[in-house]
Amino acid sequence: MDTALYHAHEAELVATTCAASKLLQLFLEMKEASALLIRECGWMTGVPFVPLEVDEQDVAVGSAGVLIEVMMDDNKDVHHVGMEGSEGYAKWNEFEMIQDFGLQCFSASKEAIHRLTTERLAESANLTLQDAISSVSEEGKRDEMMMDQQGSPISDIQNDDSNRPLQQQTSPSFTNAEIGRCYKSQPRSSCWESSRLHCPDYTWADDCITLCQRLLKNLSKHKLISSLGGPYGWSRYVTNSSSSAERNPNIVLPPTYASCSPHPFPSLEAVHTLKYLVSDLVTTTLPAHLNQFCAAVESNAVVSKRLYLVKCEYRAPIRAFMESWMALKAAPKLELVERYLREFHATSSEGGGGNHAPTSGKSNATRRKNSNNSVTPALQAQRDSLEKLIADKWKDPSFLEALQLERLCERLEMEMACILLPLSHVAAEIMDSMRGRIRAVAILTNDLEENDTDDTSDDESAELNIEEILGWKDVPHMRELLKASYLYFVHSCLKTILCRKGGADESSGIRPLLLDLQGVPRRNDDLVDLSIEVPFYKHPSRKRSVSAPEEKWYYLDQFIQQVETLLKLIAQPNTPFLIGDEKGTRRWQELVQNTEVWDSDLFRAQYQDWFDMVTRQHELNNTNDGSSLAQISESLRAMEIELSIAMASAPQLELVRQRLEALLVDKKARYLVLAQIINDVSLRELNENIVVLPTTEDMSTDFPELSGALGLFGTQMLASEEVLPI
Repeated sequence: MDTALYHAHEAELVATTCAASKLLQLFLEMKEASALLIRECGWMTGVPFVPLEVDEQDVAVGSAGVLIEVMMDDNKDVHHVGMEGSEGYAKWNEFEMIQDFGLQCFSASKEAIHRLTTERLAESANLTLQDAISSVSEEGKRDEMMMDQQGSPISDIQNDDSNRPLQQQTSPSFTNAEIGRCYKSQPRSSCWESSRLHCPDYTWADDCITLCQRLLKNLSKHKLISSLGGPYGWSRYVTNSSSSAERNPNIVLPPTYASCSPHPFPSLEAVHTLKYLVSDLVTTTLPAHLNQFCAAVESNAVVSKRLYLVKCEYRAPIRAFMESWMALKAAPKLELVERYLREFHATSSEGGGGNHAPTSGKSNATRRKNSNNSVTPALQAQRDSLEKLIADKWKDPSFLEALQLERLCERLEMEMACILLPLSHVAAEIMDSMRGRIRAVAILTNDLEENDTDDTSDDESAELNIEEILGWKDVPHMRELLKASYLYFVHSCLKTILCRKGGADESSGIRPLLLDLQGVPRRNDDLVDLSIEVPFYKHPSRKRSVSAPEEKWYYLDQFIQQVETLLKLIAQPNTPFLIGDEKGTRRWQELVQNTEVWDSDLFRAQYQDWFDMVTRQHELNNTNDGSSLAQISESLRAMEIELSIAMASAPQLELVRQRLEALLVDKKARYLVLAQIINDVSLRELNENIVVLPTTEDMSTDFPELSGALGLFGTQMLASEEVLPI
């Protein structure tokens, strides 16, 4: 109906659709540019805006890492501490400000694309579990914000620290519901209406304009844009690479193009992207095209307002009919109730409902007593047969095995979570107090040969051994392991494992980490969304075979190796891998002592046992011999419904039959209203005679995939490799 209605008035909506298409294209470009900037920030090594210095053995020194010299008498001397003090902290603050700007641009573009390509009227008809969770999380976050404003120490820290990124002050968006991987998105077969936009109207356009204006207003107030407003705002991002290379030949120059590998920040392409976002899109191009869209909408306001009323006119009876149909599908079959009345209660199904209706003075106990007294041997035998069938289903070996496996999996998850709890506290302390600023660490040992006894030849016989604890190429992976949940899309691995009440942007619990250990992507969206992920492990080589037995635990081995590296780093005196001005010595030492409970072999064994149990559960659920868990659950549901009917008395069954007949009458009445309204709208608006056929009793409620109904901007979205809405 929406597609036919749009084609009937397509000529009158040319200005609106063209302006909306151009605005959508600009937001798609903004999403790609901000994703590139986020990738650059994620793969950053060393100190931002400082060239990366390495020695002959590819060990980061200077501002990129710490070199700890250990002599024979165990005296440790830290060299090449790098840029400390106000200069180093200023560069880190500026880097975090740029990263926050890229995150906000990415979130704003996703929200604008979603609003431009979806139908707001369909949102109320396609409620999912994520929507309910998101609304509850937003209410909880608002309550916490109100409590913080009443004197919480958290609010005092956030208000006093002016250098904190602005991402903590933003409100959650629609993308928050997509972050948790524990819940799948609603399939197309369960939707009443498609959320894709097929026919634009005035309410949709006005909502898009309001949202885009709010997003651009928030982005224009970002601290980065105000700091770049001066005449020399961009001069500090121009790197004098030639002079630096002449002074030190071991300096790694910034790459010419952005890359998905560790490198200094910023690259030339990152500076170009930042300038494109700040100087062109956010401040000039997007506001200009938004004004054009506003003018186009006002020029077509008469037609678009009328289309909104027409769409609401036929949507209301469709939803009313669907509600009646779903209610009837969830209720017991009328034929089953009539069969029990006819065979076991000797009651005719021809209009005899009123003679057996219970009086208002009888209580539930009296009805149960009367029903027990009037039980016939045949009805009792039917009850015993159903109870025996249900008991046999509950004693099914596959079902019992699945339940036992679920209990064991839950126990193993709790034990693994208890092992990871001290590490999650350490990660939270690093991300909250030191903001996740880490650097490479290497240990330089000066050992003498044992067979050398000449004091004059000590310098000649000394061997310098360098043990790289955290290499400069491994810094992004370690930072991702520790990283707190950035607003809108970034998951944390350790910090939020055992959060009791995570935010709307956080996925608490250990199961997201268990999915990481299986190599499951955090997001199943388009390629741009996947490109911004920085894993906490190194990607396996292309020659590796995932099906090989030794490669099945590749991600587990990488995770354990990263945790052991983290334990080595926090065991070093004064934690040289951290860059921060507040370390909380007493609190930090207490957290480090608690990490002694970590046992790599125990965690490996527990995860492997958990993985084998989960694999066995999938095998039990995917059998084709009729004994799968889904089939057993469905048969149990059907038998329990029939048992409840068998346990009911004749008056109760008469009342159920009356209600089922009322549902049938209600469905028929709603169908007549729907058919009449659809016929009137089609004749008036489309000059067509559309006849709505009645539904049959055995018709499925699953809607098929509509491959041809891409929506108004479906072709444009597919050309940009975006994922279409449901």
